[in-house]
Amino acid sequence: MLIDEVLPTFDVTRVDTVVVAASADAVYRIALDLDLVEVVREDPVLGALFAVRGVPDRIMRLLGRRDEPPPQESLRLGELADEGEWIRLGEDPCREIVFGAAGRFWKGPIEWQRTTPQSFASFDAPASARIVANLVVHPYGRDRVLVTYEARTAATDDDARRGVRRYWRVLSPFIGMVLRGVLRGIKRRAEARPAGEGT
Repeated sequence: MLIDEVLPTFDVTRVDTVVVAASADAVYRIALDLDLVEVVREDPVLGALFAVRGVPDRIMRLLGRRDEPPPQESLRLGELADEGEWIRLGEDPCREIVFGAAGRFWKGPIEWQRTTPQSFASFDAPASARIVANLVVHPYGRDRVLVTYEARTAATDDDARRGVRRYWRVLSPFIGMVLRGVLRGIKRRAEARPAGEGT
């Protein structure tokens, strides 16, 4: 898989899956077009999790130490750029997309760095980590596919590694809820399509 080329070694990982009764092409297109912001809005549990995670940023803004960013209107994997905070890192069309971000997220306000696929590969800023995720569509019998969503994190130094592992021990179940929420969103949309549409 492409994710093994982008981040072959890592400190922590989580994989979740779902079986979808639809064609691989249709499911992959839906995955690329899925608005992750909309998925969070329509799922009250995910909305609450993201609200809690954003508390440190809101406190820093109230104290005047951080500017208020414009609200994220949408986030679609198919629209990720090759430069920015969250970026596209690779794609095997109709099978796998790999994306990620680099920075610090396990303590205090989240601080993402702007990268490109080239700078991401060599990113080694102290007290930071790289997150790489992928969505993969696998054939799974007749008229069904298995969709996997994996998230990997690799720290840049020992202090960051300890922080990432502490964060992951506590939040891995909640991260799993986010991954499964995205997979449910893909499944719901794919299986709601009329038979044969998009194939």
